[in-house]
Amino acid sequence: RRTMVDMLNYGAAAQVYFKYDQLNLANSCLTEEEKAYATESVTMVDKRVADVNYYGSTLNLGSNIQLSMFFRNITPDMYAIVTFTDHYGHDKTVRIDGSKFKKYKENIYRIYIEEMVIADARQLVTCTVYDDADNAVATATDSIESYIARGNASEPIYEAIVKFADSAYAYFHP
Repeated sequence: RRTMVDMLNYGAAAQVYFKYDQLNLANSCLTEEEKAYATESVTMVDKRVADVNYYGSTLNLGSNIQLSMFFRNITPDMYAIVTFTDHYGHDKTVRIDGSKFKKYKENIYRIYIEEMVIADARQLVTCTVYDDADNAVATATDSIESYIARGNASEPIYEAIVKFADSAYAYFHP
C-alpha cells in the first residue's frame, strides 16, 4: 500500500511541478485512511565524488526518473563505463558509446544513465569516460539521492521521488 500511495503522491507532485492538470491530482482519490500509509519523512546524504572534469548532474523527469552527468573536455569519439550495484546487490556495468553523449554547451557533454530503476535511487553510480586509447579522462560518482540532498529537497517533487524510491525498495525487499 505504501508504494502505491507514495507513487500517487509523486505523481501529484510532478503534476504541480510541471503545472499539468492541477485540478485533478493523481492522489486526489486517496481517503484519509489511505493517505496515512504514505512515507512520513526521509533523510538524504550527498555522497558525490568527482574529478575536475565533472561539471554537474541533473535528474530527467519523465516516464522514468534518470540521472544525467555532465563532463568537460570529453568528445563523442570517447566512451563511458557506468558501474553501480543495483538494489538487488547485483553489480552492473554498462558501456555508453560517445555517439550517445549529448552536447550541452561548448566543451561540455551530458551522459544519460538509463539503466537504473526507481528502487536504485540511493545507489551510487560511477561514470568514467575514456579516450580512444582507453585512458580515463573524467570520472564522477553520484546518485539520485545525492543530487537531491545537495539542495534540491526543498521542491516537493524531489522529496516525493525519494519517498517513492524508498517504498519501491521496501516493496522489493520485504
